[in-house]
Amino acid sequence: MKYVGRSLRDAQAEPASEVLDRLMALWESRLAAAEGNEEPGVLAPEMEAFGWWFLSGKLPDEWALTNLIRALSVSRRVDLDKPVIDGVAALALDFPKEAITVAQIMISGDHQGWGVYAWR
Repeated sequence: MKYVGRSLRDAQAEPASEVLDRLMALWESRLAAAEGNEEPGVLAPEMEAFGWWFLSGKLPDEWALTNLIRALSVSRRVDLDKPVIDGVAALALDFPKEAITVAQIMISGDHQGWGVYAWR
């Protein structure tokens, strides 16, 4: 999932709508598997990879935020946390509730205790 997210982020051209639809369906199927797993931590690294997807800027904002929240609900963390929180902040005017939810989950998932300070 990390490779797919990086590829999506690094793509020079805008992907065709059919490709995006298939990628979103792939993500949603993996997310459903993680949410339905009796041991959600097993798939947490896969869910953390959504940071790459979110930062691609190629997915609809509302879909990306909703799926970021769902992924964080499983993993409590996300790859590229600083750029992700910056991206969420950029969307906060249009999606304030979602932005606050993401921030709350990411803060609660900061087990090392210094991530929040790095985001400043």
